[in-house]
Amino acid sequence: MNNELYWLWLCNIEGLRNGNIRKLLNIIDTPKRLYELSSNELKDLCEELHIDKKVCNNIIYSRDFEKISNLAKKLDKKGILFLVENIYIFQIK
Repeated sequence: MNNELYWLWLCNIEGLRNGNIRKLLNIIDTPKRLYELSSNELKDLCEELHIDKKVCNNIIYSRDFEKISNLAKKLDKKGILFLVENIYIFQIK
């Protein structure tokens, strides 16, 4: 999975808001590294950062390459560009 898809995944997790994304990325540098954490590591991190258990479970169960890839294809087909915090601007490919 490329960097853009990891960002797309992270920004589309139900219940995960910008503040918690920032908290997570302050500790785990990239969406890719966050994606690669074990479920137990992620649960420990969420507990440490006071992120709701339901949101934490949403993170765990959202790690589905096919679903993320399909979302990227839908956005691309519609010509939708994906913007992350004015840091990355890219078209999903």
